[in-house]
Amino acid sequence: ANVMIIGDLQPLLDGFLQSHRAVGAIPHPLRNSVFEEVAALRQNGKEAVGVLESHATHLRAMGYDCDDLIESNFMMLDLRHERVPHFLDTWWAEIERYSRRDQLSLNYALDSAGIVWHRLMQRPLEVRNHPALTRTPHDLDQQIVHELEAALARAHSLAPSARAGSPSTLPPK
Repeated sequence: ANVMIIGDLQPLLDGFLQSHRAVGAIPHPLRNSVFEEVAALRQNGKEAVGVLESHATHLRAMGYDCDDLIESNFMMLDLRHERVPHFLDTWWAEIERYSRRDQLSLNYALDSAGIVWHRLMQRPLEVRNHPALTRTPHDLDQQIVHELEAALARAHSLAPSARAGSPSTLPPK
């Protein structure tokens, strides 16, 4: 995973629970359509072109697209919901058969299971700018530590106690 929790998620959790939906997720910050995502992946080289073409052909053959693409790096699931197993099984089967880029199959799997997802936040909020979350690199080097420290410092500076001039609770470097 490349998302770290650095603040209070209770408002997001409360909104999800009050929605009575099986899945809560975040709209993709840049793209709406699966095929927009395929084009972006082609351009940035994060997936083999042949794999992307096979996946896109599969989706087109089913007549599938969406206008509410999910960024799949942070989600909430109510595992008690009767449709969640079908959703998860479909999602995994699509990832195994086609692209490992899970966001290409996520909306399809939700739609296949008949699940309408809850938006945990609305644009322009997303993982990269939400005060309770931060993105980190996938590789495990010192860069992740520095990014986490910076994110915690930002979160701390926004906290009411920090604004009131209370002493820092961040550990020394």
